[in-house]
This record gives sequence, C-alpha cells and structure tokens, in this order.
Amino acid sequence: MITNDQMIAQILNNLRDLNNQISINLRTLSNLDDMHSESHGGPLNLHDQIIHLRNGQQTITNGLNSAHGVHGVDVEGNSI
Repeated sequence: MITNDQMIAQILNNLRDLNNQISINLRTLSNLDDMHSESHGGPLNLHDQIIHLRNGQQTITNGLNSAHGVHGVDVEGNSI
C-alpha cells in the first residue's frame, strides 16, 4: 500500500518532470524566435512572452525545490 509520503513524493516528481518539459519547450521556442530573427530580419515577437514564461517556470522550479526539501521523502518512502 502506498503511503501519503510516497504519494506526495510521486506528485512532486511528476511536477518536476512536467517542469522539465516546460523548460525544453521554452528553449525550443527561444531557438525558433532566434532562427526567425536571423533569417527574416526580425523576431517572431516571442521574446517577451518567452521571458515571462521562463520566469514562471523558474518560480515552479524554486517551489519544487522547496517542497522536496520540506517533504524529505522519495517515491520509495526513503528519507532524502
């Protein structure tokens, strides 16, 4: 049977995986914006939106790091 601590750890790990995917997608958007700027003489006007999303993603990262530190249990139920 899964404990509450293990459930919380699994949720935190799922959120971290999702946050990593957000980071990858932000890098892709940023690269597309840069490539368009270089080839067409102007950006796709994504720069400000990307910065805003990146700041939000950094907030999620900080929250997850804090939550992992406070929770202190991994998915297997071991103290971290």
